[in-house]
Order: sequence, then structure tokens, then C-alpha cells
Amino acid sequence: MNERESTQRILEMHKRNLAILEEQLAAFGDLFAPPHIKIQIQDKKKIIAELEAKLEPTSLSKAPIAASPSEKSAEYITTTASETAKSARSKVFISYSPRDSKWLERLKTHLVPQEREGKLEIWDDTKIKPGMRWREEIQKALTGAKVIVMLISADFLASDFYSEETPRLLAAAEKEGAVILPLIIGYSRFTDTPLYQFQAINSPEKPLSGLRQYEQDEVLVNAARAIDQALKR
Repeated sequence: MNERESTQRILEMHKRNLAILEEQLAAFGDLFAPPHIKIQIQDKKKIIAELEAKLEPTSLSKAPIAASPSEKSAEYITTTASETAKSARSKVFISYSPRDSKWLERLKTHLVPQEREGKLEIWDDTKIKPGMRWREEIQKALTGAKVIVMLISADFLASDFYSEETPRLLAAAEKEGAVILPLIIGYSRFTDTPLYQFQAINSPEKPLSGLRQYEQDEVLVNAARAIDQALKR
């Protein structure tokens, strides 16, 4: 991959994140939206503008050579197949530390209505049965996932899964168009990790573990809505 292609992919990723942020802002309403959402929207717009400026041609390029009918046909088939594959994906991959399993169950409870209606399919490591090769199962699930939810805590960031699988998660976001949604469970060094580039569902300064139960449920409802919106993209 050359530098221009890499920049283009990064730009597309930031645009997807901006769209999610703007959807969250609309859901809260401009008056009641948390300040960190507005700040991150401004930051994203600045980054996008810089990347778009970087991609602007410095000189007039030659007129493109028209594609032959066969090339157009092949391009159409490839694009259609890619779009069909993306639209067919409704799997939500949830990554978490075993010590945070109670939060996994609480999030899944809020996703039951969407799952019951067939809008999504939840995958987490409880789906791995005895005798299965867990690495292969995780890779398969990642490949088919449209949304990747990460339950962020100090335990999660200290886990072997995080250190081993984060490159695959980032690749899934860049190459497959998967949407990564961090859900902040506890205080951690999340802001010092590569995952900080992805818009979190809740503020790292207000993790779930430090909230009252009704506030936790409010965040989990917002998480379910964010997942629903991401699946529609």
C-alpha cells in the first residue's frame, strides 16, 4: 500500500467516526450533549480537513484513460459483491476481560431487543465450545464482524488478548470497514493506546464503574443505540 492509499483509508476511518459522533450529538440534542462529544467532533473535522488537504493533487493530472467495457463490468461486479458482503454483516464482536464479565452480560441484556428482531448477532468468547480452536474462532468472528465493541478497563489493557489481537482489530477497521466502539468500564490508560483514535461511547473520565446504576443503564442504552446506528452504515 502506498502513502496516498494509506492516507485515504485513514481519512475514511475518521469520516466514519465523525458520522457516529454527529449521530450521538443528534441523539442528545445540542443543548444536552456531553462537552467531550462536541470537542471530539471539532477535533475530527480538523483532522479530516488536514487529510483532505494532503490528498489534494499538487498539479493537474492527465486525463484518465477510459476503462474498457470488460473492465467496467469487472469493477461493477467487484463493487456490488463488496457492498453486498458489507450489508449482509450484522455481527457484533464484543471483546472484554474475564474480570469484566458482569459488564458483558449487562451490555448483552440491552442488546436483546435488537437480537430478538434479527437486527444483529452477538459474538463473544462464550460462543467458543470445548474442543474448538479458540484463536481460529476469534479470527473467524472478527472477519465477519461489522461492529467491534471493546469493554475498556485496566484489566482489559493488561490482557494477552489486547496485546495479541489489537493489530487484527485495527486491520479489521481499516480494511473491512468494521466500526470499533470502545465502552469505558473503568479508569485506565486508554488515552495512551492506539484505540484512543476511535470515538468511545462514554467519556474516559466517567467510566461505568464510577456511575450510579441508573447512569450506568443510560450509558448502556446509548451503547445499544450506537451499535444499532453503526450496523446501519
